Amino acid sequence: MSVVSQVILNADDELRYPTSGELKGIENFLKPAVSECASPKR
Repeated sequence: MSVVSQVILNADDELRYPTSGELKGIENFLKPAVSECASPKR
């Protein structure tokens, strides 16, 4: 299971929204993939 899925499921199980720290972790996890997709291929 991915990190993102685990964070969301944990928050859902606890009937809460993800914390700002958890959201920041998701953002940091996704940043490299987003930048790679956004950069033009040669």
